[in-house]
Amino acid sequence: MSIEKEATRRMKQFMTFIGNPIAIPPITAEIVRDRRKALISLDDLHHKWGMTHTGWTEYIAPAEMVGVNDPITLHVLHKELAHMYQTPISIVAGLEYVIRHEPAYFDVYVKGMYPLIHEGKGTPSLYRIAHEGAELGYWDAEELLMLPPPLLAIPMEMMGQIDVSEGHEGYDMEMVR
Repeated sequence: MSIEKEATRRMKQFMTFIGNPIAIPPITAEIVRDRRKALISLDDLHHKWGMTHTGWTEYIAPAEMVGVNDPITLHVLHKELAHMYQTPISIVAGLEYVIRHEPAYFDVYVKGMYPLIHEGKGTPSLYRIAHEGAELGYWDAEELLMLPPPLLAIPMEMMGQIDVSEGHEGYDMEMVR
């Protein structure tokens, strides 16, 4: 079975197992609550002084663009779900989530799976799952050589800075691309 098919199977299995929607796990919920409070506090300052000066605009404008859910909050959610369900984080991160943080809808909705292949190239999701799966023994590391070229490649000038001596005890491969 190809890595792509096996990864898709595992993501579908995980998505079915956790259900939809799910309650926001406790660590992520705490972060979301704290961020909501901070955003409301900042918004209150902006409204209080908005007619007098624009001093709080430089904070509120980017904060409202990011909102309560940013990549760090999402990463904490991924880590927490991976730990709770004993599932590799790359499989968890292969799904697209919406964290609904309104008090009436304080849950996580799974929108679906991120694509693994786009226009014949491997997406970041595919590469995350493929490499972690090889490390965990889900498939042979040699199968990684059969993956399509990456959609987002590492620039050649950065390739020399990559340290492949640590953290990859499960497999040893040459850089071939």
